[in-house]
Amino acid sequence: MDVMTRNIIITITAGFVVTFMVAALGVHALLGEYALQTMRKDVQAALENGDYAAALGHLRDLEGYVDTDTEIEGERARATALLVAAANYEKAKIAADSGEWFDVRALLRDSDAVHNESFIYYNEAVTLLAFAEKRIVALEDSNANEIAGLEKNTAKEKKRSTSLQSKLQTTIKEKNETTNVLDSTKQMLEKSNRKITETEAEIERKKQLLLEEQQKVAALAEQAAREKLEKFLNEINVYVASLRDGASYIVLAEGEIKQKKDVSALLYISQAKTLFDDVYGKTVGLRDRSEDSKKEWTERVISASKEFLATVKNLRNSVIVIEDQDGEEFKTFSKNAENARNRADALVLEVQTFIDQNKK
Repeated sequence: MDVMTRNIIITITAGFVVTFMVAALGVHALLGEYALQTMRKDVQAALENGDYAAALGHLRDLEGYVDTDTEIEGERARATALLVAAANYEKAKIAADSGEWFDVRALLRDSDAVHNESFIYYNEAVTLLAFAEKRIVALEDSNANEIAGLEKNTAKEKKRSTSLQSKLQTTIKEKNETTNVLDSTKQMLEKSNRKITETEAEIERKKQLLLEEQQKVAALAEQAAREKLEKFLNEINVYVASLRDGASYIVLAEGEIKQKKDVSALLYISQAKTLFDDVYGKTVGLRDRSEDSKKEWTERVISASKEFLATVKNLRNSVIVIEDQDGEEFKTFSKNAENARNRADALVLEVQTFIDQNKK
């Protein structure tokens, strides 16, 4: 066999091997995509069925099939919030069975169970909260009326006691009544004094019960506020992490630009922009549903997203003149990108400090 024939055979054999490997990789990719779509459907099905723990489990399985955690953070935050809502709803039902209406209100009033219509027991939770509010109003009115009645009776008994004491003194002084009348008046006075003492003790007992109930409500309200803050911190922390991921793509893009690799630089820039756009949109939504005291921190994340997007825009412009890196246009775009990124980094650091200081 001559050299030319041997080379032809080798070339044909290599072609078959390459073709087989490409086909195998294609089948593997299709199987991976099918598994990914199946797991995403499992997540949605679990959320719709109210099985939020299962949804979180499916999301953990999904982490191995996606490039970054940011692709599933939104669903994880939603599933976590609904799982907390389900726990609060179950606690509220137990409290309702025991007639603990203040507990029911504290557990549900600020919970996603009555604010997120996708919660599986949303209607039941809203109905339970409304019933608890009515029971609390009735209970407070009843306690207030009872205390007012006791105080009125006490004043009446005190007035009566004063009258009896005056009558007793008059009787003793004038000695116009018999010993039986005097004994009767003394007995009436003693009975009146005992009733006054018992009434005053009952008033103190009612006041103490009301004070304890108010303290319990305040403690539950404080706990609910803390849980709400934790939820806010967890969500905004996800967005800060996404901004940092995007910033890492910017670093890679800058490295590619220095080496005049325009295609790879644009790829990193596009990946960064996708993250920044996503954070911007989600943080606007968080701001709109947050309390006024927390809007300041969502605004900082929104501002950081805008600065990062300005960084991306200037880097993309610098790629256009990538071959002339000593030119004024390239230097201007690069400087603008650096300034915008520095401002964004400063805002991200402020928000991260706020998160770290407020987490337990």
